Amino acid sequence: MKRLDQIVEKYDDVDFSAKRVSDSELGTILKQYDLKMGPQLRTYVLDYGYLGCKNVEFYGVNAIQKEKSDMFVQTEYLHKYFDLTKNFIAFESEGEGDYVLIDENDEMWLFNSEEKKLAKTNKVLFEYIEETFDAL
Repeated sequence: MKRLDQIVEKYDDVDFSAKRVSDSELGTILKQYDLKMGPQLRTYVLDYGYLGCKNVEFYGVNAIQKEKSDMFVQTEYLHKYFDLTKNFIAFESEGEGDYVLIDENDEMWLFNSEEKKLAKTNKVLFEYIEETFDAL
């Protein structure tokens, strides 16, 4: 499997956060929200904050917003209204109540809020990012 930096280098127009949280800041935020983060997601947040390319922007964390970053705001919203999402972190909104979530093992899931259904993608984070950017 490719490292995240190898994936990002493949694309000319990838955007990421200039101000990223430290490992200790991230740990504090995760404790505050009672969340567990897998090693790939931790690398993603610490090394890039978030990633965007063309019309795709994945949730992330930056050093200015910290716990108010999109990743945690959306995760908190989903946990409040959908018990099924309690063990997941929001990674992407696909619109119309559809989300991509990630579990503590870096496995990616699709969540349909209207039908209240979770479906495993059989991909881990770095695979998901690469396949999404390749499709652009």
